[in-house]
Amino acid sequence: MHYPGPPGSEDFIMNVFCYGTLMFDSIWSSIITTQYLSLPGIIRGYSRKRVQGETYPCLIQDTPSSVVPGRVYLDVECRDVKLLDAFEGEYYRRTVESCRCIDGSTVNVYVYVLRDSCRYILDDSPWDPLWFAEEGLAPFTKKYGGFARQAERRRHQKRTGTI
Repeated sequence: MHYPGPPGSEDFIMNVFCYGTLMFDSIWSSIITTQYLSLPGIIRGYSRKRVQGETYPCLIQDTPSSVVPGRVYLDVECRDVKLLDAFEGEYYRRTVESCRCIDGSTVNVYVYVLRDSCRYILDDSPWDPLWFAEEGLAPFTKKYGGFARQAERRRHQKRTGTI
């Protein structure tokens, strides 16, 4: 693996830490058509919070002892990071952090953090992945299903050699 090149570089591979909806395979695979290895991990110094009126979370900086569990996708290619950038949208900034994986390794990861200028969307209550699985997944999929249709087109293009 190598890390991002100079600004504007199109040639990089990076690990991506997901702490919310993208931890769910049905959401991840509705956006990303490439199969990547993944494993559980944690990052420190952040908290996962709800977003007002939404079923998805945001990540904000917190105390150094704060821990957020999630999933690390390994060696994600540039084109897929760009798809994730589009999915995450303008409220989030992509940053590099250190992540401790379940296998004991520590890796650098991209993680999407709520921009300070967007804290007004924050609901101060914690976001619960179990709640999302039971109650939030279906409404989220219905509301943001356009990404799934785009991913299906990309899968078809790969199968037919038109991509």
